[in-house]
Amino acid sequence: MDNKNPIIDKMQKATTELFVLSALMTEDIYPYRLTKDIKTMTFGLIEYSEAGLYPVISRLLNAQMISSYTVALENGRNRTYYHIEDKGRAHWRLLKNGYDQFIRISYLITEKNGD
Repeated sequence: MDNKNPIIDKMQKATTELFVLSALMTEDIYPYRLTKDIKTMTFGLIEYSEAGLYPVISRLLNAQMISSYTVALENGRNRTYYHIEDKGRAHWRLLKNGYDQFIRISYLITEKNGD
């Protein structure tokens, strides 16, 4: 995240829940893959570390918007996957609609001023 616009950094923090839930809308995902999927979805503009996502994941788990389950891998290790619940899908729609509205309003205001 070197040489990044500071506004992107602030927006990244504000949209973490939306991005996590968006990634989970299509399939269950483990944390490392979640970081990679968000980076891909945002064309590399937004990057999270696994550790950076855990507070959001914890908050979503506590709110019962997502659930987790563990899968045993062939190498003997366990991998935790996250799954979006109906409550999380409803929250995603609310977030998405709010951000969509905010973007439209921001566009209208900035276009009015030219540039």
